[in-house]
Amino acid sequence: MFRIKSALAVLAFAATVSSRSIGTKPSSDCRCFPGDDCWPTAEEWTQFNSTIDGKLIRTVPLATPCHGDNYDNATCTELQNSWTDPELQ
Repeated sequence: MFRIKSALAVLAFAATVSSRSIGTKPSSDCRCFPGDDCWPTAEEWTQFNSTIDGKLIRTVPLATPCHGDNYDNATCTELQNSWTDPELQ
């Protein structure tokens, strides 16, 4: 029963995000990132998480130090130099 509930929650969430992103220009790599119009709002994340009994884990992308306001040259360089190391990923 939990699997069915989870699958339905994922489908409902995807439909919400997809319907909001219609008419927006997709990024060059066809992915949605924080700050994009297609990215779920905090309220949408909370609603989705409640449908799966609080099992959603919000992560921070590994390469965050290489982008935007989080840019850190030393950390980014270290990440770039070890990007293909299995231990990093």
